[in-house]
Amino acid sequence: MLSRIRRGGAIAPERARPRPRPLRLLLLRTLVVAFVGGCGDGRRHDDASDRESTVADPIAVGLDSTDANVVAVLREHIEAAQADPASGSRRGTLGLAYEANGYDAAALESYAQAEALDGDAFEWPYLQAILLQQQARFDEALERLDRALQIDPDYAPAWLWRGYWLLDVDRVEEAETSFSRADDLGAGAPAVVGQSRVHLRRGDAPAALELLEPLSETLDHPLVFRLLGRALRDLGRLDDARLALSKGREARQLTWVDPVLDRRTAFIAGFGGRMLQAESLVASGDAAEALPILEELVADFPEHATLLNLIAVAYSQTGHAEKSLAVLEKGVGLAPDYYPLHLNLAGAYDDLGDTEKALDHLDRAIEVHPAFSVAHERKGVVLMRMGRYEEALAALDTAARHDARDPEVFYFAGVIESNFERWQPAIERFQQAIEVDPVFTKAYIHMARSYGELRRFDDAREALAKADALGGQAQDARSARAWLDRLEASGL
Repeated sequence: MLSRIRRGGAIAPERARPRPRPLRLLLLRTLVVAFVGGCGDGRRHDDASDRESTVADPIAVGLDSTDANVVAVLREHIEAAQADPASGSRRGTLGLAYEANGYDAAALESYAQAEALDGDAFEWPYLQAILLQQQARFDEALERLDRALQIDPDYAPAWLWRGYWLLDVDRVEEAETSFSRADDLGAGAPAVVGQSRVHLRRGDAPAALELLEPLSETLDHPLVFRLLGRALRDLGRLDDARLALSKGREARQLTWVDPVLDRRTAFIAGFGGRMLQAESLVASGDAAEALPILEELVADFPEHATLLNLIAVAYSQTGHAEKSLAVLEKGVGLAPDYYPLHLNLAGAYDDLGDTEKALDHLDRAIEVHPAFSVAHERKGVVLMRMGRYEEALAALDTAARHDARDPEVFYFAGVIESNFERWQPAIERFQQAIEVDPVFTKAYIHMARSYGELRRFDDAREALAKADALGGQAQDARSARAWLDRLEASGL
């Protein structure tokens, strides 16, 4: 799909801050791939006829599509692959046509066949790696990517992907090596951002700052400023951190040019373009306008996991909760390892009050993708509302370990500490929330209450003064101040 040509996953995906209720549906462009034919054994042969005999016939699907343009493109490349069955190039080109038009299982199989026919071509293991990573099959994706890099060790975008994927699975030292290699090959800002994330993951804020400060002067991108804000915060430069974080609020992805992936755009006939249009509409809040497009696509691709996830989001956003739930249930039946479906289904069940089913699906999302911080965070929120506070705290701590960019992870942890009357730990949690988001008014108010319980009235009033300056929670701030006045006057 066109929408997956640029990188967003490891640098992003940026997401809106989750609230306790309702748990919003997550839109991730991650695919579940079901193989639709036999793979070649991947062995190399010197004779073309020997290679051909080890590889299955070209995949032939999609010719019953109702989109005449899609059928024409697919037929052209199916027939070309059939006419020259020993050609790895034609088999791989068929894979590009399949992927560009939404037939991802057929694309993955075709790329594997192309590699079996032409083991010296970089693009076929590379494109397999991209698809495998998009369904959270990280080990397989990295294995295919490493195979591609054995063929062409100088392709900078591959080293960028490798670095971000390795960060996703907490292999930090290897990620650093990949980003350094990408930087040496001229990858530019994306490599520098990756290196800064490695430093921040290690807790080395000075090293991150050394990279990010000059980068922020030449690249006006919100992700750079978010990372810069984290580094400044960790160094205690809170005023500078607030300024940087204020410039990093927009949830925009950092992208880079990848000529191999860009080859797919030439093959878009129907699905890819329409899917991109629908994704853009849903992301911008125009789900009602996206629904007719999505419903037509579902008629042609009733088992496409990403499409089912997207239309479920659109149904939810337009108030069709029952339709959304039905689509999500169908989706997890067809693609049980596609973790965004489980996350969204958990949110749907949570909205219905069925917290046990919500937890089941959150646990399944975590099982598929253990480093997926959003699932751990939402699990913590559900457990907190159920009164299972220690379990909730453990889930929130896990979310923070995987991704410490969401202030509500720390805020909710502070609320739990407050419920146990552990006031100093609660203050520390609220302070963490504020360090991530210096304009998080609720955290200041709850921190003031915790200070009050410890009879640290000056600190409490200072926190409330900051909440007043930020605004947005005026009623809660007034209530906290009145409570604080009564407590101090009582002398207790």
